[in-house]
Amino acid sequence: DPANALGTETLAITVMNEATADLNPVALAETKERYGARIGGGSGVDRSYFNLFTPSVNLDGSVALFADVVRNPAFDAKEIDRLRAQQLAGIAQELKDPNALAGRAMPALLYGKDSPYARLAAGRGDPVAVSKLTQADLVAFQQAWLRPDKAKLFVVSDQPLAVVKAALEKQFGDWKGTGAPG
Repeated sequence: DPANALGTETLAITVMNEATADLNPVALAETKERYGARIGGGSGVDRSYFNLFTPSVNLDGSVALFADVVRNPAFDAKEIDRLRAQQLAGIAQELKDPNALAGRAMPALLYGKDSPYARLAAGRGDPVAVSKLTQADLVAFQQAWLRPDKAKLFVVSDQPLAVVKAALEKQFGDWKGTGAPG
């Protein structure tokens, strides 16, 4: 997350998994269901991630769908507004929960207020910052951080590596980052 916009990563990744340039939310959900694919995203202390779980028989189609989500997110304004409202409701809940409040206090105490890990104290984000995030902010985050030169792929499969690699190369082999790296 940018230090002045805590919650950007959460909102960007959530919105990216909602629709692509070619598939609206309903079409994306139906396509995931047709392939038996679960595509998700999230963040950890030191990384953002996307994952794909799919039956091996649907590998090619599911990898194509996964690539569409990662490479071509729609960042639709209506979906951004809807998902922002959900994130703000989650932040409001955090600010009323004793365990979440303790979780917001601990990182600065453990790591020091100037440590990047102190940002963990933001939980789902800063409500003021999240309320101001624009489509351009989310696109800029995606272009700076979710790009091929920063990506690593980890695979667990019952398929031979050559089969999985071919499916990934077909969908990601020509992927070029846009914008300035973060």
